[in-house]
Amino acid sequence: MQDYYNILGIPSTASSEDIKRAYKKLAIVYHPDKNQGDIKAEEQFKLINEAYQTLSDPIKKNRYDFLKQYGAAASTLFDTVEHEKGYSRRRTYPPYTRHYSPGESSQYTEYKVDKKYFRDLFVTLGLFFLISAVIVGFYELQEYLSERQITEIRQQNHIVLQEARENFVDGDYREALSKVTTLVARYPNESNYRKAFKGMMGQLSDVAQTQFDAAQYNRAAAHYEIIKDFEDPMNLNTWYRIAMCHYKDGQFIKSVQSLDYILLRDRQNIPLLLQIASIYDNDLRQPSQALPYYDEAKALFKKFQATSYGEAFELIMPAEDTPDIYFELFVKRAELNLRLENYEEAITDCNWAILLRPERVAPFLMRARAYSVTGVQYRACRDWKSAAALGSPEAERLFNESCN
Repeated sequence: MQDYYNILGIPSTASSEDIKRAYKKLAIVYHPDKNQGDIKAEEQFKLINEAYQTLSDPIKKNRYDFLKQYGAAASTLFDTVEHEKGYSRRRTYPPYTRHYSPGESSQYTEYKVDKKYFRDLFVTLGLFFLISAVIVGFYELQEYLSERQITEIRQQNHIVLQEARENFVDGDYREALSKVTTLVARYPNESNYRKAFKGMMGQLSDVAQTQFDAAQYNRAAAHYEIIKDFEDPMNLNTWYRIAMCHYKDGQFIKSVQSLDYILLRDRQNIPLLLQIASIYDNDLRQPSQALPYYDEAKALFKKFQATSYGEAFELIMPAEDTPDIYFELFVKRAELNLRLENYEEAITDCNWAILLRPERVAPFLMRARAYSVTGVQYRACRDWKSAAALGSPEAERLFNESCN
């Protein structure tokens, strides 16, 4: 008995994939096309093919493994004929009945139709089709109910959307937007609701801007507040419009509060810092509250320039190319420090302002004033002279009165 496992070079525990791989590998080596005229290779190829055909078939493999383990004597267990004298039994192979009865001189096999088999088959098929019909019917019913439910929901949502539009026309903007945002949140894939929301927000923004232009600042602020509450993500520009409405309406504290909210999220905004400082200084008459904002703006100026030009930026930066906002920062900070009698700080601010814009008169006049108050008269005279050379009649007068 050939050892098929040995022929393929695999263990008896090899999987079907292992058997297939081993066969392909050996078939390539011993294939007749690659070994023309080689009788031994041809014979080996036949054995390899025989081994593969046996081991790749689960039934043949089981029989082969059994015979290999128990020997050829065990093959009698696979016979379909019993050799005991007088033995008779009936074997069933659906859909027929095979009856075997050995006689003294002959054997015969009789096939009969098994009616019970066909009856069971028809019952099984009938039950299968009945269950299938029930399942299909159930899913069709579910689909019908789902479609009906979806239709009802859409009708209800249409009513809600119509109510929202009526609310908007009536001027109840918050109620209208509340209803539409609820629809958008529940049904995010419905573009109609998002489109309606976007349209309402745009129209309300136009209404608020029209009211602002008409000096109806209080009403405009109320409408911008509604826009702010429904924006997602938050838009800082809306907060700025609210702040301007409050400012124009004379509500400076509310204006500063809105601007501070923006500043928390945009901390490196120098113009915004100057605007808040200006409101504290000029409108609320609280110069001590304004100074920290000017200080923060000055620190940002130094940080930006050091990042661009290094720590000694004042020596190499192109002053003429710097934005005017920086010159404005130092002039305003110098004015405030003069009023607060922080003369050293005022002089420093004027130095920066003159560095940035040496052709401007204002920083020379302020620095001359600071020097004059602190008793450094020769420096004050020098600044008045520089300001007079730039065309300042006031500087010329002060120079003539105090320096001749």
